[in-house]
Amino acid sequence: MTEPQVHAPPDTSSAPEEPRLDRRRTPRPVVPPPAFRPGTLIPEDPRHDVRPPSATGRVLAQLRKPKNLFPLVLIGVLTFVGLDLLSRASTPVPGPAPEQFLVHLTVSSSRPATSLFGNERYMGEIGPEGREFTVAAGQLSLRLVRSRCQSTDTTIQLQAGATVSLGPLDPICPRR
Repeated sequence: MTEPQVHAPPDTSSAPEEPRLDRRRTPRPVVPPPAFRPGTLIPEDPRHDVRPPSATGRVLAQLRKPKNLFPLVLIGVLTFVGLDLLSRASTPVPGPAPEQFLVHLTVSSSRPATSLFGNERYMGEIGPEGREFTVAAGQLSLRLVRSRCQSTDTTIQLQAGATVSLGPLDPICPRR
């Protein structure tokens, strides 16, 4: 006996020829829907739920286990403590008002266009009418400068929260 070859047609000499039906066009038997079947294939067991639990159900089942309650409580407590610390940090601590450390200084000069320097910083122009400045309390060195005049220096001690008026302060100018 010889083995059939792969490329050889199948041996049909022993069986009589039957007409071949096209399976794509033959009608299939109709199966009734499950509701009309006479009985159930698997009896229901009330102790066993066949459906898998949802994601929420699985999470709740895990949370009910005692070993998972401690981390859950710990996360809740730490969240509460963190929110409390954030609320306390956002409220500003009342402190002394800035005006308690400042001095209101009014300076005037009998000559217009006189420049005023305080602690070697330019403060502005002063003239016959007084000009008000707000400076820090402590020692203040004032210098008055005017063109064609000799500058003059004055040092004063200022107390916090005070109001001081100086003037008229004039640089030394030659007489004409």
